[in-house]
Amino acid sequence: MVRNRSDESPPSDYLSYLLRVWRVEIRERTLWRASLECPHTGEQLGFADLEALYRDLRAETQQEGGGATHD
Repeated sequence: MVRNRSDESPPSDYLSYLLRVWRVEIRERTLWRASLECPHTGEQLGFADLEALYRDLRAETQQEGGGATHD
């Protein structure tokens, strides 16, 4: 989930989030969950797996003008 910023606020050269990562056991499988919290707004986003977290961070940095990277 990409965060939307107001048209009035300029893009930032710096992003800060509190990252939490933890393991869960589901049917004898180990899965990793993650969440990001914005320290400025308190907004929290949860991710079912690390790939979802990576996709969100890639989209956020591309939106912010951090340059697109190609896998």
